[in-house]
Amino acid sequence: MHKRFLIFLCLTLICCHSQKNKLIPPDKLVDVLVEMHTADALALDNEINIDFGPIDSATIYSSVLGKFGITRNELERTLKYYSTRPEKLNKIYNQVFSTLSSKAEEYEKTYEDLDEFRAITIWRSQNSIIVKGDTVSYPGPFDISIDSTGTYVLAAQSC
Repeated sequence: MHKRFLIFLCLTLICCHSQKNKLIPPDKLVDVLVEMHTADALALDNEINIDFGPIDSATIYSSVLGKFGITRNELERTLKYYSTRPEKLNKIYNQVFSTLSSKAEEYEKTYEDLDEFRAITIWRSQNSIIVKGDTVSYPGPFDISIDSTGTYVLAAQSC
C-alpha cells in the first residue's frame, strides 16, 4: 500500500511539474495580455466598426495567439494556474497596466504631433459673431473649396 502511494505521489508531482512547464512564461504572458486588451479596445472602437464592420473577438484572439505561437489551451491553462495565485496574477497585471499606460501616452503624443502638423485653416470668417442676449448670430453661409479626398473636421473657435 505504501509503495502504491509513493508511485501515485511521484506521478502526481511529475504531472503537475510538466503542466507547469507548459505554462506561458510571465514576461510572455504580459505581452500576450497587452495585445489582447489592445485588440479588445480596437474591436470596441466605434469608428473602426463603422469603417470596417464589426470585428469578431475570436478572430482577434486567434491572431494574437498565433503571433506569439501559443495555443488557446496553453492560455487557458496559464490563466487557470494564475487565477489560484492572485498575488502572482496581480504582479502580471501591474505590468500589463503599466505597458498599456505607456503605449497610450506614446500614441497620444504621436497623434498630438500629427494633429498639429496636419491641421490647416482653410477658411476664416471676416465677420464676427454677434451676441444679443441669449441669441447668437453667425456669419451667413460659406463655401469652402476642398481639392482632395480625405477626412475633414469642421471646428469652430471663439475669438
